[in-house]
Amino acid sequence: NLGFCRVNTTNLHTHGLHVSAQYNFQDDVFVHVMPGEQHTYKIDLPAFHMGGTHWYHPHSHHAAAVQAGGGSAGVIIVEDFSGALPKEFENMEEKVLMVSLIDGSSTVRTNGVFGQPVLERMARGRLWKSKGTYVDFPDVALLVNGLYKPKMTIEHDKWYRFRIIYGAVELVTSVFPWFNEHSTCEMQMLAKDGVYLHEAPRLVDKLFFASGNRVDIAIRCKCVGMPPCSSHLVSAAKRPEVTPDETRAHAESDLDAFEKKGEAENHTADAPRTGSFAGIDEKIVEQDFLHFDIEAPVAAHHIVSLPLFAVYRPCYLVDLRKVPVPESNQGRIELMNPSDFRIQYAHQLTGGVAQGWQMKSMNESPLASLNVGEVYQWYLRGPEGSENDRNGISVHPFHMHVNAFQIVSLEDLGGDSNFYKVGDWADTLMHGSGQAMIKGVTNDFIGKQMFHCHLLDHEDMGMMAYFQVTGDVGSWWHGAKKVDPTCYRDSSGVGFKLLGDTSLLTVQPSFVRSEPGSNCHAACADHGGCQGTLPLGTGQEFHSVLRIMGVACSSVTESADEHAPSMLHG
Repeated sequence: NLGFCRVNTTNLHTHGLHVSAQYNFQDDVFVHVMPGEQHTYKIDLPAFHMGGTHWYHPHSHHAAAVQAGGGSAGVIIVEDFSGALPKEFENMEEKVLMVSLIDGSSTVRTNGVFGQPVLERMARGRLWKSKGTYVDFPDVALLVNGLYKPKMTIEHDKWYRFRIIYGAVELVTSVFPWFNEHSTCEMQMLAKDGVYLHEAPRLVDKLFFASGNRVDIAIRCKCVGMPPCSSHLVSAAKRPEVTPDETRAHAESDLDAFEKKGEAENHTADAPRTGSFAGIDEKIVEQDFLHFDIEAPVAAHHIVSLPLFAVYRPCYLVDLRKVPVPESNQGRIELMNPSDFRIQYAHQLTGGVAQGWQMKSMNESPLASLNVGEVYQWYLRGPEGSENDRNGISVHPFHMHVNAFQIVSLEDLGGDSNFYKVGDWADTLMHGSGQAMIKGVTNDFIGKQMFHCHLLDHEDMGMMAYFQVTGDVGSWWHGAKKVDPTCYRDSSGVGFKLLGDTSLLTVQPSFVRSEPGSNCHAACADHGGCQGTLPLGTGQEFHSVLRIMGVACSSVTESADEHAPSMLHG
């Protein structure tokens, strides 16, 4: 049956792991653990599995949303092999942030009597009760490691590795450090969905999370002046604009106003009009959800800049962008409109007839058969030729089990950071463009390879399908060695190569040359001072750099020889 039922029958899905889905009690979501039963899962990781951040949650059809959304989930970290990363990252202190969500915002009240939140209705009652009464919480709250607005103590000017998991089953988050008068924070992205970037780290000013996404970053925060100080990590649809006539002190009052606005609007907002989440159908959580207490360093920190590097990659994660894919291995995955919970498939990128159905039970037929050890290309989109053809991944975050996929084409919507890049890998993708071209390799494992919308209530309603992968277990695509001779099939091949001296700035501000001046903001002074010459035509890049760094500088460019970037208000 369609809908929400069997809420006490469960199982486990290891979200992101490259492991078998064929055998009972590995990543086999066709297993059902009935009430009163218990089973032990044994997950066999390949010796060549890339280190990364993943998670696990129940995946029992028609009850996945209520179980995972109710809090039944946890983190899986595949540790990096020794020597896989430069020492600056290998020795970096780590913080694990499991971000979950309580959503009571769909609460129905009749004649003033409290009703059931949406997940409570899916659970047939008894999910969120206290002393026999439904919890009266008509709001949305982000939790970090189970805590509401927790505080974290970090050291001034010290790099940390944050492993962030968005273990919610609905809504999305757009995360960045709040601009304030006390501190600046810098984020350098290392990996997405448990796969290292081809070139890392990458400077970003926002992090985007749909249900199931993970992001690894290196982050450091500094006090403006002597520590201690504080900062905040927030999720918001739009970064507040800081105009030249504002001081950083305004930001604190802006944060208070932001929080009051959130309380009045269930801490959610519509997607912005520009940027990677522009036009998405899910609301964005708006909340100050993590407070940083920035203390004086215990010892001197010697890492000033981070090296740009590329990890050697296992052969199932080589760069596929330039790999030709035969037409027989091309297909189109159509994610239907918001109220039609179907996935359709066509055996070609464009044209032809796409077919599909709602997955009412786990006994449905596969949408297609694939061969193990081959490269495939898929076009993610809404239904071709319909008014919803550009909905696709702007409505439904697309998730694939067992094998991650590489983004080989994605529309640039502008207006935000360089978070999304062609060439990045993912196992879950939501984007405002609604469409993407992806490639993947069916290495090592046979059986049922699931894919579905990761808004898990949509999956429970039948928006799920699978490929049947056939062949010999252990087969792999040997063309990977031609694409990347350094790719490895055992741990002896791990390592990295350095690509440059630093990745602190995507645009090196060569126009900032002189020694720090007495009237220059401390955070700006860290990068050479603000008294140099700003050449004509570089104002946009300059402001982009300063915005990412969290510095409220302004520039005057009437004459490049006479004017320079300067700090207003001291």
